[in-house]
Amino acid sequence: MKVTYFLIGVMKMSCELKSQIKLIIEKYDNPSESLIAILQEVQALVGYISEESVKCITELTGIASSRILGVASFYAGFRLKPIGKYRI
Repeated sequence: MKVTYFLIGVMKMSCELKSQIKLIIEKYDNPSESLIAILQEVQALVGYISEESVKCITELTGIASSRILGVASFYAGFRLKPIGKYRI
């Protein structure tokens, strides 16, 4: 029973995230040319570039996930893992 509730929570979060990312993408005329700006806004929203975010961007724009991850991993300003609560 607990697993079912957990999965429903994940689905809701996924749908909510997808709708927020869709709003971000709709601001740009050509998403492939504005990929860096889109990634910056998604990172500001989520805190990092999550795998789920990459999947949503891929579905909504048609940009290959390898290209998205290539851009995100090239620039030092993007985080692919969540940052810790405390910095040591």
